[in-house]
Amino acid sequence: MAFEIRENRGRAQGRKKLVREREEYLRLMGEGLSNRQACQIVGINRRTGMRWRNGRAPSARQAGASPITVVAPPSGPSRYLREDDRVHIADRLENMVAKHSRGARAAGAGAAIGGAGAESGAR
Repeated sequence: MAFEIRENRGRAQGRKKLVREREEYLRLMGEGLSNRQACQIVGINRRTGMRWRNGRAPSARQAGASPITVVAPPSGPSRYLREDDRVHIADRLENMVAKHSRGARAAGAGAAIGGAGAESGAR
């Protein structure tokens, strides 16, 4: 599949993520093209390419940003937990249940022993 520049690149897009453009830019840079050549092919400003390649230093108004070396896959809808998060929660719940059941058994046994000892000591 050949890379194609979006048709609506002439209009302002706001803070829209340029995921496909970043992937193509990183691929072209990996092939050895210059920043200027890769930016022209992808259709981005040279300063954007430099920021993706070098990152951004912190300033008084903005926090710094590390270079983009790999494009992260979309995380999906944020209202759902990822599978590893669900497994972690299930493990923690299982440990809590086991801990409470052990504590209840020990408390029940201790109360029976302590109760018998207290009665015999009181006489």
